[in-house]
Amino acid sequence: RGTDKNLNMTQLNGQAVASSEWWLNEPQTRSFNYDVLPSEIVGSLDVFKSPSADLDEGSIGGLVIVKTRRPLAFKDQLTVQASAEAMYSKLPGKTDPQLSGLLNWKSDDKTFGVLLAISSQKRHMRRDGLEQFSDGKYDIKDQNGNVTNAYASWGGGSAIFRQQRERTTTNLALQFQPNPATDIVLNLMDSDMKMNNNNQNY
Repeated sequence: RGTDKNLNMTQLNGQAVASSEWWLNEPQTRSFNYDVLPSEIVGSLDVFKSPSADLDEGSIGGLVIVKTRRPLAFKDQLTVQASAEAMYSKLPGKTDPQLSGLLNWKSDDKTFGVLLAISSQKRHMRRDGLEQFSDGKYDIKDQNGNVTNAYASWGGGSAIFRQQRERTTTNLALQFQPNPATDIVLNLMDSDMKMNNNNQNY
């Protein structure tokens, strides 16, 4: 907190990740939008505020390590989970669904496991506010000849920002652990978020 996002780093299962923002004029940074990760697939999250020798370099501000769920971490041999939720947003006046499902299996000897998780979410968002548009700095001279450098506004208004989000995430994990000293994990993830925006100013 308080540091520039370019000084922070996020790792997903040991790999550094970054994501672009919805605003087209947003420059490429090292920031990560955690909205693209559904909570159902997250197994653990570690936050380090200070660098140390056992952590990857490059995170002066902070390091966040996200680890997804692994098949052999489940207690039962076969696990099936499903959820259906709905969220009502008062400002846009919309009710949106969120669906998720998880299937996990591991062998009798607990050395091999397969996990498949799918999540789908829709959201309607709206933000009301006031905007003003600066026209740069001008030298303003008063009646006594004193010059003041000040910003001038060429316009403004009441802004209404609307956004429709659709996120679909699929996660497939294979884990093989023949002995306590060997742990091989293959994790495949596809997370896609579509954001349609419109902004009106009155």
